[in-house]
Amino acid sequence: FLLVGGGAAAGWGYFVAKPWAIRLQASVESDLQGGAAELQLGSDAIHQANKDHNLALLDQAVGHFTKSRTLFQRASSRIQGEWTVRDAQQLPYLGRYLKPRVGAVTHVAAMGVALNDAGTDTAAVDRVLLAPGNKDQHGGERLIGVLNGAGPGLAKVRANLDRASAAAALVNTAVLPTAQQKTFLKTKDQIQSALAGIAEFQRLSPVLLEILGANGARTYLIEQVDPAELRGGGGFVGSYSLLSADHGALKLGKTGDVGAIDYPYPLKGNKKYIPPPNVSLQFTNHGWVFGDSNF
Repeated sequence: FLLVGGGAAAGWGYFVAKPWAIRLQASVESDLQGGAAELQLGSDAIHQANKDHNLALLDQAVGHFTKSRTLFQRASSRIQGEWTVRDAQQLPYLGRYLKPRVGAVTHVAAMGVALNDAGTDTAAVDRVLLAPGNKDQHGGERLIGVLNGAGPGLAKVRANLDRASAAAALVNTAVLPTAQQKTFLKTKDQIQSALAGIAEFQRLSPVLLEILGANGARTYLIEQVDPAELRGGGGFVGSYSLLSADHGALKLGKTGDVGAIDYPYPLKGNKKYIPPPNVSLQFTNHGWVFGDSNF
C-alpha cells in the first residue's frame, strides 16, 4: 500500500501538480508584468499631456491606469484564491518557502493598485491645471483658483502614494527575481520622491496664496540695486517700485529714483538723522537713508 500510494502521489505531483504550478506562476507573472507596463504607459501619457497641454492624453492615461489596476488585482486574487496555495502555506517546509513569495506577490499587487489610484487622481488634478482659463482673469487670479482647486486632489494623491509606500515596505526583495529587484527598488525611490514633491508643494501653496493677496490686498516695495554700486554684501539701491497684489490681480504702481526720497542727506543734528548701523559710517558723514538699506 505504501509503495503504491507513494508512487501514485509522486505521479500526481509530477503530472498534475507541477504543470498546474507552472501555469499559475505564469499567469500571475503575466498579470504583474502587464500591470506594470500599463502603469508606465499611463505615467508617460500624464507626462506628455503636461508637456503638450493636451487634455485628451489625460483620458488615455486614465484608461491605462484602469487596465493596470485590474491586472494587479487579478494577480493578487489568483494567488490568494487558490486553496492549494493557501493550505500549502500551513505545511512546515512548503510554508517557509511559499509565505514570503505569496506575500511578495500580494504586496507588489497592492503597491500597483495604489499607484494606479494615485495616477488617476493625478490626472484629475492635471485636468484642472491644463483646463483653458477664464479670459477675464489675469494669470495671478487663475493661479489662485488652481492652487485652491488642486488642494483636495493632491491630498488624495498623497494618501494613495502613502498606501503604495506602505505596501512596498512589506515586500521581501530577496524573493524577487534578480532581474526585477532593480526595477522594484527604483519604483520605491520614485514613490518617496513623489511624496517629497507633494509635501513641498503643499508647504509652498499657502505661501503663494499669501503673496498673491488671496487673503487680502498686499503692497510690496521692490528695491532695485544700482549695478554701478554693487558690493560683496549687497550694494546700494538705485531705484524702487511698488507692486500691489489683490486676489491675484498684480499691478505695478509708483516707481522712481532713490534720490527723490533720500536727498538732501540728513546730517548729524538733523531730526531725520539715523546713525548708520554698520561700517558705512567709515566713509560717509550723513545719516542712514533708504538707498543704504541693502548695503
